[in-house]
Amino acid sequence: MPNIRALHHVHVQVTDLEANRRFVEAFGLRDAGRVGERHHFRTGGRDAYSLVVQPGADTSLLGLAFEVDRREDLLQAVRDFGAEPPRALNAPGGGEAVTLRDPEGLAIHLVHGIEGHAPAALPEPMHINYPGRMVRLNAGHQRRAVGPAQLLRLGHVGLFIRSFDTVAWYEQVLGLRCSERFHAGTPDHPVGGFWRLDRGAEHVDHHTVGFFAFGKTALHHLSFEVFDIEQQMFAHRHLQRQGYELVWGVGRHPLGSHVFDTWKDPNGLRFETYSDTDLCNDQRAPLHHDIAGSEMDLWSNDSAERYFA
Repeated sequence: MPNIRALHHVHVQVTDLEANRRFVEAFGLRDAGRVGERHHFRTGGRDAYSLVVQPGADTSLLGLAFEVDRREDLLQAVRDFGAEPPRALNAPGGGEAVTLRDPEGLAIHLVHGIEGHAPAALPEPMHINYPGRMVRLNAGHQRRAVGPAQLLRLGHVGLFIRSFDTVAWYEQVLGLRCSERFHAGTPDHPVGGFWRLDRGAEHVDHHTVGFFAFGKTALHHLSFEVFDIEQQMFAHRHLQRQGYELVWGVGRHPLGSHVFDTWKDPNGLRFETYSDTDLCNDQRAPLHHDIAGSEMDLWSNDSAERYFA
């Protein structure tokens, strides 16, 4: 199967392109250029772009793209899984792509050779005093600026799927591995969970795709890594000032452990920042949970249903 290196970009359609542009720039994405009707946005990390947005009659997910290690991985996808032949990408950074379709018809692109950017400098880690470990002496807490987050990379997406059977395709074709799985009632009735990249002994994020079998094919959220929770709090304050709609946050997910902050753009798309996530490798066995007892946030008493409303 192809060697997946990372989630590269998400391709969406929106009804109000200008409202989306204003939101994503307030959120922390940067304009990476327009090609035809497609608008590209990037983080402050190494990517050429992480989000592709085009106008349309409704707001919907058009596709996902995963970066592979080698051009041979593109050819393998053609040979073994019936992908379309490699084509040159008409997008910032160039490169090539092949396209597959998952069992629900969603376009899954494998990309290679896209030239990215030199990443922006990271902020200095916060100097935090703990009892018995005092490091900030004769100095105040470092203050971050209120404003858009410094986004480092696109880390993961949450997908609504019609059937849990779809997950097997992602395992068999893309090599995704289960970190945590939800079942309803008994373990033989899986309904979703969190899947990570398979990079062998290399540690990777707890998940790159979250699957939620809700009887539809759609994007639940797309999530970008930031440096720390302090930055999330100041970015949260900035989006509040701009009048945008909060979904949930700042909170901490029990599975994956990361701190999250989730907002809606005016088209209804959910955008999330995250920090401090768990890392896993091939030594991590999947864990199983009854969804009836699931939580979305360790720091609040709100029902998990709120996250999916």
